[in-house]
Amino acid sequence: MHSYIAAYLPSTSEADRRKPDISPFYANLRELKCPPAIFTCGTLDPLLDDSVLMATKWTMSGADAVLKLYPGMLETSLKDFTLNSIN
Repeated sequence: MHSYIAAYLPSTSEADRRKPDISPFYANLRELKCPPAIFTCGTLDPLLDDSVLMATKWTMSGADAVLKLYPGMLETSLKDFTLNSIN
């Protein structure tokens, strides 16, 4: 993951990467009054834990969130889904 971080956020420190402007995981979502959200993730995706944690944090902020996991998939793409397939 270090190479991805370096490519996406070159010349940033660990502290910089924890700023809410860079990562919404560190934002106070309750203050943002988030809209409803859909989180999709494959069970083999390296970012599975991040998706589960963000969906949980979203819900804890008082916003509606749906977490949809796809067994055996590495990643998911919204272009593959319609709203009816997620419900």
